[in-house]
Amino acid sequence: MSNRLLNLLLLLLLSPFSQAAELKTADFQLSISARTPEQIGAFYEARGFPRPAITLLQQQCYLTVYFRNTSHHIIWLDLGNWKFNSVGNKITRLDRAYWQQVWRDMGLAMRFQSTFRWTLMPERLDFRPDEREGGNLILPYTDQPIELQAKIRIQGPQTETFRTIQMSNILCKR
Repeated sequence: MSNRLLNLLLLLLLSPFSQAAELKTADFQLSISARTPEQIGAFYEARGFPRPAITLLQQQCYLTVYFRNTSHHIIWLDLGNWKFNSVGNKITRLDRAYWQQVWRDMGLAMRFQSTFRWTLMPERLDFRPDEREGGNLILPYTDQPIELQAKIRIQGPQTETFRTIQMSNILCKR
């Protein structure tokens, strides 16, 4: 492995949440940080991905999400309830189905498709008390700040509530 690739991998591993947008509530913690094209390239190159797939991924806005349930309740995270926009325009998340079609059209080997899928944030997941999960979301690149509005479901022993959150100034990296 080249020194450049090793250095980029170390950078990716050692600074996962630098310049992250963060939100802490009584029930959960949420952090979103953007990856640089170099970080994305190093990660997938180290796993043997073909250059055209890497190049395509490097052209996107790659966001790493970390979510932790700090409550005593079950919290449901459903990415279908996450809405992104930038300067008043809706941004459509490039979800699993989108990438499945892209990889199929590109003829990407199944082993690479499988590796790619496990790096994504699960579409829907229940978080038990003190449970945490991380993964990636991919948006079309924009050089403008992104805003997230999300609805989070909190399931208590007798009640169920929804909390709407907003995070602003999420920036894609170039």
